[in-house]
Amino acid sequence: MNQTQSFSLFLVALLILGSCSKFDDGPALSLLPAKARLTGSWEVVDFTGQAAPDLLQQLEEGTSLTLEFDRGGEGNVVDTYPLYDYYFDYQTYQYTQVLIGMTTNSYSMEWELDEEILEMKLYEDGALFDYVEWEITRLTNSELEMTQKYSPIATYIFEKN
Repeated sequence: MNQTQSFSLFLVALLILGSCSKFDDGPALSLLPAKARLTGSWEVVDFTGQAAPDLLQQLEEGTSLTLEFDRGGEGNVVDTYPLYDYYFDYQTYQYTQVLIGMTTNSYSMEWELDEEILEMKLYEDGALFDYVEWEITRLTNSELEMTQKYSPIATYIFEKN
């Protein structure tokens, strides 16, 4: 087999493999399996979709969401958000919102990735707190985009820490 035939065969194989991506937005070809790319710590950086304006405002106010995926199907979820108090002014008859601090919640997690569906079970003090299914549309070594499967009002965009 000459070099031209070898190169042509390589291109055909690359096109076939490239068209078989699990995720809508790629990558077309990766040497790392999806579970290996998912492993690590991810920080939400952006949102798209119907609820994006409200969620982006929360990010500007200090809200953060970190997902930590361990190799063994376990991990942690940490969310931080501002706490506000409201005062009523009887002279102007208006409420005033005042930032009184930040609060952080931390949950342990069990996760499983099946094709493009990520299942997450969150635990608080050892008891099941929440179950969420996400549809992953993009997963690279440094980018993760996913939407809650049964509440698709926003796509969460994460960057790897």
